[in-house]
Amino acid sequence: MAFQLTTEAFLASRETQLEPLIVLEIDGVDLLFGTNPITSAIKYGDANVNYGDPGLFYGGTVTDPNSRDYISLKGTTQEITQQILQEQGGTSSISTFNVSLVDKDGEVSRAIVPDTEFGDILSRNCRVFLSFQGLRFPEDAIQIFQGIVSEARYGQGNVIIKVSHPEDLKRQDIFTKIDTQLDAAITDVETNIPLVSVNGILQSSDTFTSYIRIEDELIQVVDINTGTNTLENAIRGALGTTPVAHADETDLQTFYLVVDNSIDLGLKLMLSGGPQFYFEETAQSFVNINNTTINNSIQFDVPNLIDDFGVAIGDFVTSTGAANAENNFSDRVITGIVSLGTSSYIIVDGDPLVEEAEGAMISIRSRYNTLPDGLGMLPRNVDIERHLEFQDTFTANFPNYLFYLKDTIEGKDFIDKEIYAPAGLYSLPRKGRASVGFTNPPLSTENIPLIDEKNITNLGSLSIERTTSKDFYNAIVYRFNEQLLEDNLLAGEILLSADSTNRIKNIKNRPLKLDSRGLRRNANTLNIIGRLSDRLIDRYKFAAQKVRNVELLYKDGYTIEAGDIVSFGSENMNLRDPDTGEPIVTKLYEVINKKTNIIRGRIRLDLLDTAFDINAKFGVISPSSITRAGSSTNRIFLEKSFGTEPTEAESSKWIQYIDTNITIHNSDYTFSETTTLVGIDPVLPDVLNINPALSIAPGAGLFVEFANYDDSSLDSQAIVKNNFCFINPYTQVTSGASTTEFDVADASEAYIGVTVKVHNDDFTDESPETTIINILGNTITVADDLGFTPTNGDTLEIIGFTDTNPGYRIV
Repeated sequence: MAFQLTTEAFLASRETQLEPLIVLEIDGVDLLFGTNPITSAIKYGDANVNYGDPGLFYGGTVTDPNSRDYISLKGTTQEITQQILQEQGGTSSISTFNVSLVDKDGEVSRAIVPDTEFGDILSRNCRVFLSFQGLRFPEDAIQIFQGIVSEARYGQGNVIIKVSHPEDLKRQDIFTKIDTQLDAAITDVETNIPLVSVNGILQSSDTFTSYIRIEDELIQVVDINTGTNTLENAIRGALGTTPVAHADETDLQTFYLVVDNSIDLGLKLMLSGGPQFYFEETAQSFVNINNTTINNSIQFDVPNLIDDFGVAIGDFVTSTGAANAENNFSDRVITGIVSLGTSSYIIVDGDPLVEEAEGAMISIRSRYNTLPDGLGMLPRNVDIERHLEFQDTFTANFPNYLFYLKDTIEGKDFIDKEIYAPAGLYSLPRKGRASVGFTNPPLSTENIPLIDEKNITNLGSLSIERTTSKDFYNAIVYRFNEQLLEDNLLAGEILLSADSTNRIKNIKNRPLKLDSRGLRRNANTLNIIGRLSDRLIDRYKFAAQKVRNVELLYKDGYTIEAGDIVSFGSENMNLRDPDTGEPIVTKLYEVINKKTNIIRGRIRLDLLDTAFDINAKFGVISPSSITRAGSSTNRIFLEKSFGTEPTEAESSKWIQYIDTNITIHNSDYTFSETTTLVGIDPVLPDVLNINPALSIAPGAGLFVEFANYDDSSLDSQAIVKNNFCFINPYTQVTSGASTTEFDVADASEAYIGVTVKVHNDDFTDESPETTIINILGNTITVADDLGFTPTNGDTLEIIGFTDTNPGYRIV
């Protein structure tokens, strides 16, 4: 989850002398404000470039003519705090960011006056970036804060802009409860219901259904006639209630029902209620993208549609004003989004578009803006990509909810406690957006930073702590299945940890309680509750290990955020693992608190052990690349391959893994050599520097991958082993003496205490997991009955490695 840097930004961050650059960008303001002059990449045709300048070179930078170095450190936020409370479903606080601007000659005051398109400065969206002086903006910057202007203070010669994080936008009341009365008596069959007022009663939409409650009857709202204050064509006795006659002036209240899965409902609540179209821009071209034909594509003069506007796959596009009729359409679905650095394009479904130059107006609406009420957040304020990543990866882990909304709800509290927490989700501020985390095995599709004695600046003061007062639970208690007309929760599930009470003997009842008004009792809900309870117990049953106030070098810590997974520890750190008493080895922790002092370059992290299973590792498929012509024995030229974006350098896959071992091989491994990645070429970013040199210069079309698990020491390869999967060792059984003793072809990778299981080729015979208790030559003895006597041809699967690290598991 950590920020991904460009090659230029990464190399700059390695320098010993760094001068941070803070940049403020405000919607509707042409000027960029920085602590120092802001430089941008030189582009052909730039009006402010003197092409006779001897210092000018291709790929260089030039001061942006719209930038002003007006940010004053005095009055500008210098420390950002991020903290999450995972088991409670959300962040512990909402942060703000103050920017103090020198109002030179009144230029700032004039720049932020109200206008017809963007309105008042208050509530305008703005972004805060962090970079280093001399790098390209925005390519080499990271977005550290985003939100809306919640306060503007005009002083003597300065203006202070206060930016509130998007999490603050959640603190709004939605689905307001409306109390009114009947305006006349009705029978038990009347479907036109006269009210004193229909103001505020919501219409049904998407997965949301509107009702009114009169005494113990629910009446479904179908049509609302605001002229006569009448609910027309109403459905009596809804949701199994009994229709009865009601007297004039009988009190009634709104009653809403919403049914949806946890991820979609969270996004809908945040993104409904905003403008119909969150993006309206003139198309730069149709189909022809920089002289390349791309079917059904539309290009914009926008560097990054996802980062700049929050455009997402699945959103709906409308095009008007195109010269060609084929290019005018409504509600086509976005199927692809590509950033080209200085421009971006989308791909839409439907009939073929035709080539056309700029002129058409393109409007995009969010596929999640579907409910009649919501928090009205813009897609740029919400980390939609992260929500969908969890949904795609762990689909079966997220329940469907059915909520009875009987009262007004407060957005943030409802999302955190009712939608996120019961599903193992939790809100967190990530990359300046309202994002989400998930209680799952510690794996990541992004690079996982390594934290050890090489980049910790206060190593001597660190300690590993465990406490029963925090981050400790020996039971998980779910209460759910709310009654239709009452607030009672009718169902419950409890998971007790005997392991915990047997080990921490004098504390018998420390439950984590999760109440859910939206969960309904059914087989799927019970399965999801069971899986989530297991994961929570795994993490907290023995009092999770915590490391406080880990101070990092700025270059290694400024891209890390709360909620990120990091690799922490090594045998050289002089810390002992409380579980083993041995020197700690590298394992995965979650960042639960981060404090960043931007100017002083001070990073402090609190880390919590993920502790999902001490006998298992989890990972994803590792990166790989293909060589191209021009490589030498110590320099490997790469071509773009295997998911690299058009604007990304192929070396970006490898830049975090300098000093790890890689293998270069052909498809049949007749050529295969292992060496060490020692650097990225600073001028040619798709070139890897290696040492020792290969025996021959590799040609084009070879594969670059991480070395095999045992082809490097633990210290150099720990970050790779923690992040990516390797094949667990295995060997063939040659004969069996009993259900606990058998011979294998090669016992060299087995060791006493390692977890193993035995199975045949089609898994019709498959043992439970057990551990090896004795090895004599190639004869293996295990601790538990396998359930059958192994025979020749069976497989002994070793769930662990000779460095005594656990094996990899399937989630």
